[in-house]
Amino acid sequence: MEHGLSRLPVSFGDFLQQGDYRLHSRFSRALNYANEEHLVSLVTPEVGSGPTNIVLSDISWIDASEIEVAADLVRIGGRAVALPPERRYHSGLDFAVAEVHRSVQHLAVFSKVLLESSPPLSLVFLLDETRKNIFSSPFDRQLAARVSEAWNHLVRLDVSKGVSRMLGTGYGLTPSGDDFVAGWISGLHLMAGLFHRPAAEEMGLIRLQLTGGSPISRNLFWCSLHGRYVERVRDLLQAIGSGPHGEVERCARDVLGIGETSGADFSTGLVACLSLHGVLG
Repeated sequence: MEHGLSRLPVSFGDFLQQGDYRLHSRFSRALNYANEEHLVSLVTPEVGSGPTNIVLSDISWIDASEIEVAADLVRIGGRAVALPPERRYHSGLDFAVAEVHRSVQHLAVFSKVLLESSPPLSLVFLLDETRKNIFSSPFDRQLAARVSEAWNHLVRLDVSKGVSRMLGTGYGLTPSGDDFVAGWISGLHLMAGLFHRPAAEEMGLIRLQLTGGSPISRNLFWCSLHGRYVERVRDLLQAIGSGPHGEVERCARDVLGIGETSGADFSTGLVACLSLHGVLG
């Protein structure tokens, strides 16, 4: 039974797709609902805004197995939560005032923070081979070997094979390899948006490989392909394009704090893409 409108959300994403969704996974700070094509996440403010997130001040009351997203509200069990335009989170990037020279400097700052501050079992060993020794257990060594195989294809810019080998590899709600691929896609967006280099053909090759995975990974890829990002990543990429140096370092550390290794794996894919395409030295 409808109990009227509940309190307003803190924010809601600008890439939400209307439709019915069923509960996919539940965590203390996030409830993920999926259908055959898309994902919606009801999250706490600690998780933050995202293209398909609805941020609520509290999610402990939610026990609904299904939700419905409409044009201006989301129905959660017996409650309807309004989605007013002023609460919409804008997940895209604006590089209208970006400067190429400054962006290159900012990418160098970002790369330095990544190499110095990434968690031990992240894929940053692809950029610093001395870290590969940390992968000591049989599973870790197998992961490192598979990722290295994918990397060897990417180094030769055999992107289709490299991406297909990387997908689904590793730990986490989104495997390390999936985060890396999302970062690589984002690197292509920076190549096109900041450095005016062609990226559409490579983006198309990658899109052809993204046919499986969990709803969470599929949503990550879908948003990345469309240049839509969670708040911490958006702020980093925007700072690389047009922010002060100090902002880049702060945002980089914020991104590295995403998940166990997710932020670092995404960042590794981004830096790797720009390095192998000659944007970074």
